[in-house]
Amino acid sequence: MKYTTPIADRIRADVDNRTPKGFINVVDWLRIYDNSQFANALVKALSGADVSFTLVARPDVFTIPDVKDLNAILANIERVRKAARMPDGVANNVEISALFQAGATKLAPTYDDVNVWELVIDAIVKAMRRGTEYRAYPGLCDPGLPFDHQTQWIGFQSWVKPSLTPVRRARCGLTVCGAGIMRNNGFRRY
Repeated sequence: MKYTTPIADRIRADVDNRTPKGFINVVDWLRIYDNSQFANALVKALSGADVSFTLVARPDVFTIPDVKDLNAILANIERVRKAARMPDGVANNVEISALFQAGATKLAPTYDDVNVWELVIDAIVKAMRRGTEYRAYPGLCDPGLPFDHQTQWIGFQSWVKPSLTPVRRARCGLTVCGAGIMRNNGFRRY
């Protein structure tokens, strides 16, 4: 399963002019469903959260998903969103409703709803991927290092004196779990 770039820029003119973005077709349905499965797998792998994910039948050009399948997908997205514990942003400020009903006079999703579904899934995936790239800087004070490596000492810049000569000294680089002390300190010549 791979992640597909979402389409979240639908506007009213797409519906009025009957452009491809003005309709939800099988490709859109599968993209939303597959991306929600991808987000669920990512959340499960990286946070350990066990999200109950309801599987629905994959439609093709000969089958039409019903409102029960739509509500199941939306409930999946909402459960994944809650399990991801997102920081403030698009995925945290909106709750995805799974209360749509069948019928011409009943509540139906709009193009804005579909944009939100895709934006929420995209925000979850991006946040989870950023979480895997997070590095913690130890912030030890050492002359000669740039100030961005001395994060804990930024308020005390007068204490940090630059090195006048290039010497071999321990450089506080990235702290990586499982790496040896030579890699973590990153001894380099300045």
